[in-house]
Amino acid sequence: MSIFIDTGPLYAFFDQNDQYNRWTGEQFAQLSEPLLTCEAVIAETVFLMLGSGISPDNLFMFAERGDLKVVPVLDRQGNLRRIRKIMDTYSNLPASFADASLVYLAENRSDAKVFTLDSHFNIYRTSKGKALALISP
Repeated sequence: MSIFIDTGPLYAFFDQNDQYNRWTGEQFAQLSEPLLTCEAVIAETVFLMLGSGISPDNLFMFAERGDLKVVPVLDRQGNLRRIRKIMDTYSNLPASFADASLVYLAENRSDAKVFTLDSHFNIYRTSKGKALALISP
């Protein structure tokens, strides 16, 4: 199974004061495979951590240990076209670049689940119109 983690639960895991800290920890404990994410989620998470006075060192170590794998989405122009299309389709929400990147990654793996706190993921659909499988509270 491919589990793509969004900013919300990734941040909550490292912020002991976050209301979802305990829940995300419980979810992490149930997973045997490494989590996957994209560059945009890392950037958003680091931004939130620094803004809250939390060092991103533990996030970086989490990735360096292999518990979190960063899947590049910026490596091909075709990827950017699809991500832009997702953002355009859901511009009324609006869909962030990170969200659209996760939708793109998830729609390209049949076994994908998105681990998120964001209710927008209930609305997003793959290019084939399928709902995304989610891990969410």
